[in-house]
Amino acid sequence: MSAGPGSPQVAVGGQGPGEQHRAASAPDSESSCGCDLAEGGFFVRQGEYICTQDYQRLYGTRCFSCDQFIEGEVVSALGKTYHPDCFVCAVCRLPFPPGDRVTFNGKECMCQKCSLPLSGGSSHLSQGLWSCGGCGTEIKNGQSLVALDKHWHLGCFKCKTCGEQLSAEYISK
Repeated sequence: MSAGPGSPQVAVGGQGPGEQHRAASAPDSESSCGCDLAEGGFFVRQGEYICTQDYQRLYGTRCFSCDQFIEGEVVSALGKTYHPDCFVCAVCRLPFPPGDRVTFNGKECMCQKCSLPLSGGSSHLSQGLWSCGGCGTEIKNGQSLVALDKHWHLGCFKCKTCGEQLSAEYISK
């Protein structure tokens, strides 16, 4: 592959090992980094080849808990993104089991076991049966949010005036 003087070279499938290629300028005018795209891998965005490190730096998603870039599986909750192992109960610090109910009390998330003491021993709560404060239907084996002394489906906790879904950052009595 040939390029004019001073122009960056890009990796194309089938290039031989050891050939140095420079990352093309990223869309936001970041300069080339000089990574070996043939060995390190690359992403294509808007027709430009970007090494893995630059792609993460420019476009990657960071875990809300550990602030490291996320690759692979993610957990999204209340507008934040986490590694599965970083989304943990605020009380016992264990990751939430798949399919387990996550309770949000207005400032932190808790697993089913740790959220039960909040209920004060009420029999319907000890059975795991809650009615949504918004729609009134039962909350079944899903995520719930605890706010204003009620349990809510995440999608039902909305502003009464505009209908916009509320997040923990703006909750106040």
